[in-house]
Amino acid sequence: ESYKEERVRRRAAKPPEAPTEEKTPANRRTVVIRIPSGAGEGYLDSLRAALSYFSGDTPVRFFHESNSSFRSEHELPSIAWDDETAPLLMERFGSDNFGIL
Repeated sequence: ESYKEERVRRRAAKPPEAPTEEKTPANRRTVVIRIPSGAGEGYLDSLRAALSYFSGDTPVRFFHESNSSFRSEHELPSIAWDDETAPLLMERFGSDNFGIL
Protein backbone atom coordinates (compact mmCIF):
# COMPACT_ATOMS: atom_id res chain seq x y z
CA GLU A 1 0.00 0.00 0.00
CA SER A 2 1.49 3.33 -1.05
CA TYR A 3 1.85 6.27 1.32
CA LYS A 4 -0.91 8.19 -0.49
CA GLU A 5 -3.30 5.23 -0.40
CA GLU A 6 -2.62 4.81 3.32
CA ARG A 7 -3.35 8.51 3.98
CA VAL A 8 -6.62 8.30 2.03
CA ARG A 9 -7.60 5.13 3.90
CA ARG A 10 -6.87 6.75 7.27
CA ARG A 11 -8.87 9.85 6.42
CA ALA A 12 -11.78 7.80 5.13
CA ALA A 13 -11.71 5.71 8.30
CA LYS A 14 -12.08 8.87 10.37
CA PRO A 15 -15.42 10.27 9.19
CA PRO A 16 -16.35 13.92 9.60
CA GLU A 17 -18.38 14.88 12.60
CA ALA A 18 -22.07 14.19 12.27
CA PRO A 19 -24.24 17.20 13.03
CA THR A 20 -25.45 17.02 16.61
CA GLU A 21 -27.35 20.28 16.76
CA GLU A 22 -29.64 22.12 14.45
CA LYS A 23 -27.57 24.24 12.11
CA THR A 24 -28.59 27.83 11.67
CA PRO A 25 -27.03 30.24 9.18
CA ALA A 26 -24.87 31.62 12.00
CA ASN A 27 -23.31 28.26 12.94
CA ARG A 28 -23.64 26.16 9.80
CA ARG A 29 -20.49 24.69 8.33
CA THR A 30 -19.60 25.02 4.67
CA VAL A 31 -17.77 22.37 2.65
CA VAL A 32 -15.03 23.88 0.50
CA ILE A 33 -13.92 21.85 -2.48
CA ARG A 34 -10.68 22.77 -4.22
CA ILE A 35 -10.78 22.50 -7.99
CA PRO A 36 -7.20 21.59 -8.96
CA SER A 37 -5.41 23.57 -11.65
CA GLY A 38 -5.93 21.85 -14.98
CA ALA A 39 -9.20 20.16 -13.99
CA GLY A 40 -11.33 19.99 -17.10
CA GLU A 41 -15.05 20.33 -17.62
CA GLY A 42 -15.40 16.55 -17.27
CA TYR A 43 -14.09 16.77 -13.71
CA LEU A 44 -16.44 19.63 -12.90
CA ASP A 45 -19.41 17.88 -14.50
CA SER A 46 -18.72 14.71 -12.47
CA LEU A 47 -18.32 16.73 -9.27
CA ARG A 48 -21.55 18.66 -9.84
CA ALA A 49 -23.42 15.42 -10.57
CA ALA A 50 -22.13 13.84 -7.36
CA LEU A 51 -23.08 16.91 -5.33
CA SER A 52 -26.58 16.85 -6.80
CA TYR A 53 -26.93 13.15 -6.02
CA PHE A 54 -25.95 13.70 -2.36
CA SER A 55 -28.17 16.73 -1.84
CA GLY A 56 -28.71 17.97 1.70
CA ASP A 57 -28.38 20.99 3.98
CA THR A 58 -24.62 21.70 4.00
CA PRO A 59 -23.57 24.57 1.71
CA VAL A 60 -20.72 24.02 -0.76
CA ARG A 61 -18.18 26.43 -2.20
CA PHE A 62 -15.63 25.73 -4.91
CA PHE A 63 -12.13 27.13 -4.63
CA HIS A 64 -10.54 27.33 -8.07
CA GLU A 65 -6.82 26.74 -7.56
CA SER A 66 -5.91 28.09 -11.00
CA ASN A 67 -7.04 31.63 -10.24
CA SER A 68 -7.30 31.48 -6.41
CA SER A 69 -10.98 32.37 -6.38
CA PHE A 70 -14.17 31.10 -4.75
CA ARG A 71 -17.42 30.45 -6.55
CA SER A 72 -20.50 31.65 -4.70
CA GLU A 73 -22.21 28.97 -2.63
CA HIS A 74 -25.54 30.13 -4.06
CA GLU A 75 -24.52 28.73 -7.45
CA LEU A 76 -23.95 25.21 -6.09
CA PRO A 77 -26.26 22.62 -4.55
CA SER A 78 -26.08 21.97 -0.81
CA ILE A 79 -25.00 18.47 0.12
CA ALA A 80 -25.54 15.86 2.82
CA TRP A 81 -22.15 15.93 4.59
CA ASP A 82 -22.17 12.96 6.92
CA ASP A 83 -20.14 9.87 7.77
CA GLU A 84 -21.53 8.00 4.76
CA THR A 85 -21.34 10.55 1.95
CA ALA A 86 -18.17 12.43 2.93
CA PRO A 87 -15.82 9.44 2.52
CA LEU A 88 -17.39 8.59 -0.84
CA LEU A 89 -16.91 12.10 -2.17
CA MET A 90 -13.37 12.36 -0.78
CA GLU A 91 -12.38 9.00 -2.25
CA ARG A 92 -13.69 9.94 -5.69
CA PHE A 93 -12.40 13.54 -5.86
CA GLY A 94 -9.40 13.42 -3.53
CA SER A 95 -9.48 13.94 0.23
CA ASP A 96 -6.88 16.72 -0.08
CA ASN A 97 -9.43 18.73 -2.06
CA PHE A 98 -12.01 18.96 0.76
CA GLY A 99 -12.15 21.29 3.73
CA ILE A 100 -14.68 22.64 6.22
CA LEU A 101 -15.24 26.31 7.03
